[in-house]
Amino acid sequence: MKGMRVLLFILLFLMIFNGMASSEDAGDVYVIPIEGEITRATYNYLRSSLRDIGANPPKAIIFEIDTYGGMIDEAERIKNLIMDLKVPTISFVNNKAESAGVLITISSEKVVMAFSSTIGSAETIPDTEKVLSMWRSFLRDV
Repeated sequence: MKGMRVLLFILLFLMIFNGMASSEDAGDVYVIPIEGEITRATYNYLRSSLRDIGANPPKAIIFEIDTYGGMIDEAERIKNLIMDLKVPTISFVNNKAESAGVLITISSEKVVMAFSSTIGSAETIPDTEKVLSMWRSFLRDV
């Protein structure tokens, strides 16, 4: 099954970037993993990873996502980081993108999912009308 995912990822990469190379420098493609619980540390890691791309912009950035979710406010900050990028972005869900991971995933220009991966299962905690309304607003903004 692991070999199938690697093959799928390679095929995905080739399909997305086929014909995009220029005759000069084709540029790099960054792959940034987003794994585990979404916390302030996740935001800081992504902000740090993306900080220096202005000097040498990549051809695209692939966010490889595998998360059960986490903090909504941090997911919203990550969404803003991704949506403010000036390069093509792709979310690749290699296993799961649940809860706050949904918001991060749909923030990219393209979403690609591995066979048998899942997305969804978003429930706010606490499950109050105010928090649920905020969550809906974040999702609509994308």
